[in-house]
Amino acid sequence: MSHNKIEAPTFDGRHDPWIFDMWIHDIDRFFEWHNLSNNRKVRFAKMKLIGEARTYWSEVKDCLEMRGKLPITDGIKMKQNLQEKYLPQSYRNKLLDQWNNLRQRNKSIYEYITQFNDYMIRCAIRENEAIILRRFYKGLKDDLRREVVFQGVSTLDQAYTLVKDYKLVIKNQ
Repeated sequence: MSHNKIEAPTFDGRHDPWIFDMWIHDIDRFFEWHNLSNNRKVRFAKMKLIGEARTYWSEVKDCLEMRGKLPITDGIKMKQNLQEKYLPQSYRNKLLDQWNNLRQRNKSIYEYITQFNDYMIRCAIRENEAIILRRFYKGLKDDLRREVVFQGVSTLDQAYTLVKDYKLVIKNQ
């Protein structure tokens, strides 16, 4: 697998919580892939901050130096610091509200599933499968919701397969 080249994303300090959250997820996947130590994560992540984000991190470093404190060398502390700056406290609650109110409406089933998965990952809420499944079929169009309930699916993967297959069958009739 050493021939696979995985690029690490940059973050420019844009005050868009969605973009920052996506960067955090992407950089975490990069670190996981390369199995970096905690200290190396901080050094590497600093190189991936550009624009306003780089300026902000330099200010954090300078402020710690002026106070006679050690620089941040822990990846978790760096992540928390950046989240305090770029994720409003209300972000997770708003995201959860958006997920709770997600409806398929005129979206294709593939668009709905993609959006549902995105919210599930970003909300990072640990719920049992039954609760997540109820959340999923709550947003489906009536015909699909009835089919999922009627078939008695018990996992999210089963529900995904069922609604995709159901749409294909209806489309081909």
